[in-house]
Amino acid sequence: MTISKRAQSETPVVSVIIPSLDGDRGGNVRLLLDDLNQQSFQDLEIIIVSGIRPQGKAINQAAAEADGEFLLVIDDDIRPGSPDVIQNLVTVLREHPDVGLAGASIVPPTDGSWLQRRLAHEMPRFSMPIVKRLTDSDMPCHGCCAISAKLFHKIGGELEIAPRGLDPDLRRRVREHGRRVVLAPDTLAYHPLPTTFVAVMKMFYRNGGSSAFLQRHYPHLVVETPESVDCRGGTENTSLRMRAFRFPLRWLGRVLRGHMLRAIGELAYATGYAIEFTRRAG
Repeated sequence: MTISKRAQSETPVVSVIIPSLDGDRGGNVRLLLDDLNQQSFQDLEIIIVSGIRPQGKAINQAAAEADGEFLLVIDDDIRPGSPDVIQNLVTVLREHPDVGLAGASIVPPTDGSWLQRRLAHEMPRFSMPIVKRLTDSDMPCHGCCAISAKLFHKIGGELEIAPRGLDPDLRRRVREHGRRVVLAPDTLAYHPLPTTFVAVMKMFYRNGGSSAFLQRHYPHLVVETPESVDCRGGTENTSLRMRAFRFPLRWLGRVLRGHMLRAIGELAYATGYAIEFTRRAG
């Protein structure tokens, strides 16, 4: 476990938090650091947290070390999409005191393969619209999002008890404190998608297993996330029975729309869910 802290300003305004299991992520952390050096906003400190699980615990430990007025969480496989990403997020938080969490639109790299482009087309959260106005949305996520340090600590920081489900939980608690969750205008970050069909299926299978784990141990974290970008709040908890009832109807809808990659992936998701749920039940 290591926490590496580097100040790029004597009085940092933004603490950039990068949780990373190995501190490298196949070389992307180095590229991300290069990108941060090219940002127009440079009143920064950069905190890399390595070897800490789950992600919520890693972010909380970094936040405890942070000196900035704002916390900017960036996943270790993300690349900022322009030099003004940090400036845009800070501007939103400063000029709109009713905003609690501001995020960048997460999009796939422009040089993606056919498979990656198709996956992004079929799954809106993998390719978010780049909005032109401040937009209340359920899309902001830990891929690239900013929050004031004061609000972060006021709402209790990140959830540390579960391996996933951080995004909807953070958005919910920000809203419960009367603040908006928004996408910042003209702000994007690149997130690579799986490069092979097998990797796509593994992703769906793993996500299904993780969802089953949450259902058994932390059912209050299992919420449906809307796929429309313009949304003021996430969907409330839906019972497992209702989700199981709707699954074949939704799956058929994927097929009829020609979203075959997602349809096959959701079968892998269901398999992972069933195996994990059965194993835990036993």
